[in-house]
Amino acid sequence: MGKKGIFQMLRKFMGKEKGEVVTVHQQSEEDRAAAIDNARRELIESATKENSSYNPATDSEVSMLLQKLSQEDRTEFFRVRERSIQDRRDDETLSQRDIDMLTLRAMQRSTADGAVASHDSEPIRWDDMPSSSEAVVRDLTCPEILLLSRFSGEKGKSIKTFSPGEYFTHEYHLDLNESIKTMFASGLICYADFETCLKCMTVKELKEILAECNLAVGGKKSVLVDRIVTNCDPVMWESRIDRRVMLTDAGRELVEKYGILSVCQNNSGIFSIGLDEAGAMREQHPEWSGYEIVLFILGERSKRNLENRHCVSYRNCLFRISEAHRLGGNIEMQKHYLLQCCFMDANGYVDDYAVEERLAFLAPGLIAQLAYIYKDSAFTLEEDYQEALKALPVPRTRQQEIRALDDIRAALMERGIASMPCG
Repeated sequence: MGKKGIFQMLRKFMGKEKGEVVTVHQQSEEDRAAAIDNARRELIESATKENSSYNPATDSEVSMLLQKLSQEDRTEFFRVRERSIQDRRDDETLSQRDIDMLTLRAMQRSTADGAVASHDSEPIRWDDMPSSSEAVVRDLTCPEILLLSRFSGEKGKSIKTFSPGEYFTHEYHLDLNESIKTMFASGLICYADFETCLKCMTVKELKEILAECNLAVGGKKSVLVDRIVTNCDPVMWESRIDRRVMLTDAGRELVEKYGILSVCQNNSGIFSIGLDEAGAMREQHPEWSGYEIVLFILGERSKRNLENRHCVSYRNCLFRISEAHRLGGNIEMQKHYLLQCCFMDANGYVDDYAVEERLAFLAPGLIAQLAYIYKDSAFTLEEDYQEALKALPVPRTRQQEIRALDDIRAALMERGIASMPCG
């Protein structure tokens, strides 16, 4: 904002936004001064409105950038933020969110490379885990609980092939050794017993152990495992078996409680919900399912967008809500929100409830999803469409409703949904 915002507002006042040709020299000094005053006044009003409802902890984009910083960098961010608040008081046109975003992106660029390099260059030291004096029992952070979930499964994970994902160091800046040590010390993971490790080995590997112990090598895999467990010393063969790490009962309980974290990470490109935000909501509502939490967060986000007349962001929230219902298996609600998105797209809604004819366009992906839903549906498009619009709190005309319905019907017919009855 600032000077850039003022010049944008000047272009708007002077007709440049509409493509009009304006000769600035024809305006008097008083006219130009008035235009600047009006532009500044609008910027102040806009910034004041945005700052009144802005909270970095609940803003999805800011929250996601914050959780990618180390704890030390987060502390530094809030120190810098205190100084920026004073700067904002000196210039009322500044938006605190814009300042926070600039600060976070600058900190990311300056710290991310070093943080990732230090973590990626050091392999996980499994042998030090259980007895390490450096391990401290503490509550895990949300990214660490997500890392913990990577040890799920009846047979745990092999330490030879364990690869949790680069985003744990690139995005969340975890020190994997420190985090896994904490999990061992906290009793959330443990090494699998001898028999479990043997069951994960191949028949060929089991027969090699039996042959070296001068034992019979015949029989099914379960028989081979029993023979080794009964006759072979686990310590003697520890270096040869596929050592594995698995969740304890306490670990499984924690992973199940915070299953929402996996939902958000696996669909991060769709939902854009930070782990800290999802984890905090889980603490507040332990009885909710993962998708109930996602829907609540997206619903609150859509309300804020609507209150601020951010129609484009509101439309995107509607699509994310439809995706949450799709992934959660609620096809009817998925269809409901897809139709709301299509109405807004077909009319070219932009911010402040304005419409831009040149932006009116039905996204092929949305139509493809509707076509898939409707190919076996017993409901009519028009009935579903009218129900969807009843719940859409966007000002509109009857002409806009008819136009969008015609466009949606035509797009579906192009995909072979031609026999759909009309109400």
